Amino acid sequence: VIIYVDDANDEVPVFTQQQYNRLGLRETAGIGTSVIVVRATDPDSGDGGAVAYSIVCGADHKFEVDISTGLLTTVDYLDYETKTSYLMNVSATDQAPPFHRVFCTVYVTLLNELDEAVAFFSAGYEATLQENIATGTEVVQVQARSPDNLNQLTYHFDPDTSPAALALFKIDSVTVSITILDENDNSPVFDITSDTSVSVPENTAMGKKVAVVLAKDIDAGLNGLVNFSLIAGNMEDVFMIKTVNNSHGVVYVNAALDRESIDRYLLKNVGGGTSVLRVIATDRDIGPNAMLFYYITDGNLDMTFRMDRMTGEMVTRPAPPDRERQQEYRLIVTVEDDGTPPLSVRCKEQI
Repeated sequence: VIIYVDDANDEVPVFTQQQYNRLGLRETAGIGTSVIVVRATDPDSGDGGAVAYSIVCGADHKFEVDISTGLLTTVDYLDYETKTSYLMNVSATDQAPPFHRVFCTVYVTLLNELDEAVAFFSAGYEATLQENIATGTEVVQVQARSPDNLNQLTYHFDPDTSPAALALFKIDSVTVSITILDENDNSPVFDITSDTSVSVPENTAMGKKVAVVLAKDIDAGLNGLVNFSLIAGNMEDVFMIKTVNNSHGVVYVNAALDRESIDRYLLKNVGGGTSVLRVIATDRDIGPNAMLFYYITDGNLDMTFRMDRMTGEMVTRPAPPDRERQQEYRLIVTVEDDGTPPLSVRCKEQI
């Protein structure tokens, strides 16, 4: 008996790098210039192991990627004076259901070249002088500009200038160079390719990667570097996030998950009606004596949270928490049975 085992598309493509860099691409590079090769591998066989590449965003119609080889090439002329760098998101998708798709980033910087003409601000300059003017007196100031701005411009008399003029006048060859410093006036923006909803088995091992979010900031230098952190919704620190290449954040499982305790987490900003935690108590009595009711009895002065008296689930009210107003809450929760007389117990919860 010969049994053939067909391969199932159960493996995900993996890029050899999370970010590919091409620094110093010449701005005069012609159409069709090779830029860089991205590569993802998939151990599945057949279509499940075949990978197709595409640029998701960031190319500005200047680059394209070969669907099968991952080679990025230029499809339009580049101009350093228009845009100095490009940050692209590239995807790799295997070719069999369920069509796993992964992402990487490609960062390209352009090299400025002397391809722009120098021009004076005015076509001509005139000056009227007294014949007894003192030596060293400024006569006129001329000014020129070049979009390249690679170096300071220097000024010289044209070789055809008459010897008489050269004997009477001289020119300061150096101009003033002004550098405009970047101000951190832009906020990071999440990319559309970021994971916004993922399903995680409750037996997922600690340290397992479960989500990736990408963001970019158009400021320059350190002002444009992005750092990720979980600011809300991470009850009991079940998840952690690490910043990679100052461009994307990877979310990992940091503690054991228990779907029966909490079946949904909302990370990032918390809106109204978001489940925060659930308090569970037990009572060994039977009947009404074992029926339990939950209340927030202290620490909820601004009424930020509401507790379901039957289930013990705590949620935010329509006006969500404001971290700038209050960074943490220490709440006292009381659980009471329905017996006669009613018995109760209190516990502390920190959010």
